[in-house]
Amino acid sequence: MNILSNTSNITCDIVEYIAGYVVSKLKTEIVCCECVELLVGNVSCSQSLVKCKNRGGLVQPSKAVEKLCLIAESVVKFNLNKGDITSIKNLTEKMTSSVMKKCIGMDLFPGDHFLDNGPEQSHYVILIKAIAKKYFKLRLHHFSKKFNESIHKTKLRNYLLKTVTFMGQ
Repeated sequence: MNILSNTSNITCDIVEYIAGYVVSKLKTEIVCCECVELLVGNVSCSQSLVKCKNRGGLVQPSKAVEKLCLIAESVVKFNLNKGDITSIKNLTEKMTSSVMKKCIGMDLFPGDHFLDNGPEQSHYVILIKAIAKKYFKLRLHHFSKKFNESIHKTKLRNYLLKTVTFMGQ
């Protein structure tokens, strides 16, 4: 399963940028310091969107978070191409489950930290779910905003507000 083969460089850069946002939000929510360290990556040498746009406030995600977000993006695109996602119940949970299935057998995060806990409280599973849910929340919010804009097109009176006001209507 090669995720990068189906995505363009622009998509990878945008997903990396979004992954940095996901990491910055998760840093405040995750309590385990070792897990937080695994989320943040080193500043890459390549010319990426994050490096070009960074003026000191952007977070560079780790390669594992980038890979998870690329998997999540492929799941989002699959569901968007499948049809009407507005009628699907528990969409975020279903998409998170799809990401978990695709991550089986992948060694995303290095180290022995995940062996400290039992399977029911595995930080590995918790991290993957948290990253996927944050990513899906962001993407679905964007989708719903665009969907609502397409339904509620700009009214003519709102579009020509100043013209209508000055015409005396």
